[in-house]
Amino acid sequence: MTTETTVTFPQLNQPAPDFNAKTTHGQKSLADYKGKWLVLFSHPADFTPVCTTEFIGFANASDTSAVRATFIIDPEGVLRAMVYYPMSNGRSVDEFVRLVEALQTSDTNHCATPENWKKGEEVIVPPPHTMEDANMREAEGYHCVDWYFCKKTL
Repeated sequence: MTTETTVTFPQLNQPAPDFNAKTTHGQKSLADYKGKWLVLFSHPADFTPVCTTEFIGFANASDTSAVRATFIIDPEGVLRAMVYYPMSNGRSVDEFVRLVEALQTSDTNHCATPENWKKGEEVIVPPPHTMEDANMREAEGYHCVDWYFCKKTL
């Protein structure tokens, strides 16, 4: 007799796996956050000193699980980012806030954000389809590094 077990691993840009977790705020599931951005902050249940410093940064906004990972899920339940950390190093709350703002900006404005982008800075626009489109960009207020790489202020 054989037994098969199906394990679902989170994949970027796919629906986030449903979960049911015991938290300091009672049982929570993915459905509880439908229509909202969710930063799912997980940690071992042993309250290590590094986790304690992260709790302060997250201000009691965390859920518990057995893995030190952070998952960012959009309002449609799609997993947009996942970050894993070793037990010896703390996570950056500022980076997760920056990443959520960048994802929201990209979605709303159909653009990309450069390395270390912060709200209010220029965004990267999709490359032009023709040279005529490329030539018109400077007149439209774009800051172009090359014909295919332009930024603009929103």
